[in-house]
Amino acid sequence: VLIDTAIFNDTLGYYLFYQVIEGDYIVKADLCPGSIHFNHFMTTYYSNKPLWTEADTIHHTGNGCDYDIGLIPVTQSFFGEGSIAGSISYGFDTDKGKNIPAVNIEILLCDENDIPLICCHSSEEGLFNFIGLDLGTYNVHAEVTGKYTIPVKITLDELTPEAHSIMLFIGDFTVNGTVNAIAENDVVLITGGVSMG
Repeated sequence: VLIDTAIFNDTLGYYLFYQVIEGDYIVKADLCPGSIHFNHFMTTYYSNKPLWTEADTIHHTGNGCDYDIGLIPVTQSFFGEGSIAGSISYGFDTDKGKNIPAVNIEILLCDENDIPLICCHSSEEGLFNFIGLDLGTYNVHAEVTGKYTIPVKITLDELTPEAHSIMLFIGDFTVNGTVNAIAENDVVLITGGVSMG
């Protein structure tokens, strides 16, 4: 459950939460969309873990303590012909007749062993994409703190080098996904490298 958010632009990278009561906490660090390094570093939890389920719990006793986080850099590069794209939402809005887009959600592209390779964040329309991928098998993982994600497995090969119909849904406790078959003229392609939509 979100307790507090600290936004900082200090060149030294300090963060501070004031008047925190004693208890157990998870601390998450991410860059803002306006940062020149956005999508060059993954969301990182204390202590230097990419997933909230792997984060170390801070047992805060009221004394001031340092809990440093070193953001995990994206070091993987791809120069292939493959691409993966889709959308993430909070479900269907019956009044508007469409899905409620989930904005600025980190989407991790992982290998078959669920090791994160690269990341992007969903756009204001809830869209995400990865382009220039090597052919192979990937797991698409939406990182939403406090919700268990069931990754969507995608295999890109010479016959199907593109998967542009992934739909991720954020529920009360989990993030689930599907790969839908949609008409070619309904596909929205987003280009320009690993990016927001």
